Amino acid sequence: MTNVRRRANSATGARVSVRAEGSGTNRTLVVGVTNTSLAIIESGIGEGRRGGGSGLVGLKERVGALGGTLNAGPFGENGRQVRASVPFSPAAPVS
Repeated sequence: MTNVRRRANSATGARVSVRAEGSGTNRTLVVGVTNTSLAIIESGIGEGRRGGGSGLVGLKERVGALGGTLNAGPFGENGRQVRASVPFSPAAPVS
């Protein structure tokens, strides 16, 4: 969301989704951020230019360290989407 705010000045909206996929002990947490502006592509996303961050490279490394994957690319005609999938084990029920 920070990148959407900083770099997609012409965005008319952004959507965040969080969901669990799979069942039992074979579960994946999927987090996605989608914006509606091509401006994020034009501004050099992934270059780690502002705020000391490391952009998509850093996100990919952090998600990979958890055994997950990160995908980023175009969405619709003018948008951009970032999607992270990370395996997880549900916590035991608390009694």
